[in-house]
Amino acid sequence: MLPSVLLRFHDLRHSHAAVLIAQGEHVKVIADRLGHANPMVTMTTYAHLFDGIDVAAAERLDEVWTQSVTDPDGPEPDSDCSLNAQKPLSSRGFLEWALLGSNQ
Repeated sequence: MLPSVLLRFHDLRHSHAAVLIAQGEHVKVIADRLGHANPMVTMTTYAHLFDGIDVAAAERLDEVWTQSVTDPDGPEPDSDCSLNAQKPLSSRGFLEWALLGSNQ
């Protein structure tokens, strides 16, 4: 016989918030949905779930950067451009730069 599991409404509320945070939803939207008067209440209550969110943002930025650097259909740079001589940042180098000011 399987053990019975009691799922409270409050558990569903926390799960709802956790899923939204994991999907990268803005904290203001989450706070509004939960009825928090201030997003800081949401940030404090669910602070442990926001760990790594900065890394995810840097990875999205890195993806855009990598795509723009390697896009063969992008515009050709001018021959007079001083940036032509510079080697673009590697993908990993840009990710490390994006995380430079973070706590990661």
